[in-house]
Amino acid sequence: MGPILTAASVAIWLSVLVIGLEQGLAILTITGFIAILVGVFRPTLGLLGMGLLCTIDPLTRVYLMTGGLFRWNTLNYFLIASAIFALPITARLINRSMQVLVVLILLMLVGMTFTPDRAVAANDLVNLVAVFGLLVLFARAKHDRKVILWVGLLNASTAAVGGGVYSWLRMTGQVRDLNHNAFSYFPLAGLFAICMAYPLAPPKSRAQTGFLAMAVANLLWIYLSGSRGGLITAVICFLYILHSTRGVSAKWFGLASALVIGLITIQTFGKMNENAAHRYTKLFDDELSDTNKTSGRSDLFVYAADIFLDYPLGVGTGGFANAYSRYLTGDLESDHMKVSHSAWMKTLVENGILGAFVLLVFVASFAMEGISSGHYLARQLGIISSIILGVSFLTREFQGKALWFLAAGASYLITTRFQCLRRPVRLRVGWGYPERNADIRGDGPGSWADTVGEPQVQP
Repeated sequence: MGPILTAASVAIWLSVLVIGLEQGLAILTITGFIAILVGVFRPTLGLLGMGLLCTIDPLTRVYLMTGGLFRWNTLNYFLIASAIFALPITARLINRSMQVLVVLILLMLVGMTFTPDRAVAANDLVNLVAVFGLLVLFARAKHDRKVILWVGLLNASTAAVGGGVYSWLRMTGQVRDLNHNAFSYFPLAGLFAICMAYPLAPPKSRAQTGFLAMAVANLLWIYLSGSRGGLITAVICFLYILHSTRGVSAKWFGLASALVIGLITIQTFGKMNENAAHRYTKLFDDELSDTNKTSGRSDLFVYAADIFLDYPLGVGTGGFANAYSRYLTGDLESDHMKVSHSAWMKTLVENGILGAFVLLVFVASFAMEGISSGHYLARQLGIISSIILGVSFLTREFQGKALWFLAAGASYLITTRFQCLRRPVRLRVGWGYPERNADIRGDGPGSWADTVGEPQVQP
């Protein structure tokens, strides 16, 4: 079902040029939910449908799922229900990373008892609890040998084609502007999926070539969006993908492709390139104040530090806006007075030093899980997941589905899919490769064969 759903998603995005963005998003959303419902009987299709919905989530939140707390969290409620109904599966998937997440959720629940804004607190909690529903979907699809590859292809192609269509509509004035930071997590969702799937594809295969091309496309859409935080995260993802590419010639091919496609794209979207370049270069303009350079983010950091010093145990989950309004002395835009734009700042202010420490442990736990697994791919995936989460939380709060899809997928792969390779085993790897010990460095076929098929342990 992976090729069919991928082709359908691409076709729907191309039709958006005729039927309009909101209509196309509605069709994609309905398609995703139908796939999830069928996934009750076909788990692979359920995970693919969820991957599609998580990828387009930055757009549907603005153009489709508006009108209050319920519609805003439709996907979250479904995921929470999935985690509850599959409670035995959920309990088995609680590894060390998820245990830390549970502690963070409990701390936020305690913070709700004295918060000035329980609606915001409830929204944050819903986003975190929904992660366990994503874990369930990954676990139920474990019997499909190539499910992670198809998830990567679906999410990456949806973001690559959809990002191009949206950028064209935006340049031609056919769609109202979406905040550049919010939009950046649409192509970033594709890059996150590639980070999970790319090292698992057979080396020097058409799958890796396709992933590399889509990574370049998604990187360009993020650059054109003008999101500085998004671009930093995207560059980290792209460097990881290049690092995972085997062979010097293949790495140079990836860099050359990025350069050529980038030049063509910049020429095509000239006006957007000018706007994006202005946002990037003003960071180095000595004539501007730090507030103007960072669009008010530097002031947010300063005031957040002041609030923390006065309330080291936190002001209560969801209380950032209320506390910030009392410390405000500058002339910032109204939206900067309401949200922190950073999970690190938000947690430090609302849940104090203990909450920030737990969040730090949660982010680092992926790297620790990967390193302790003893498998090369698990170590790579764990480290890059921790880096992506840590950097993204500097400019992003908890509401984005793309980050949590990566967290759930990485947690499942590190602790479940790679567990048979934690100790030296003799593997018979398919596709004509001889037997070899695949757990030493993970640099042979055994480093990816387990991800597309269960290896047979030889006596």
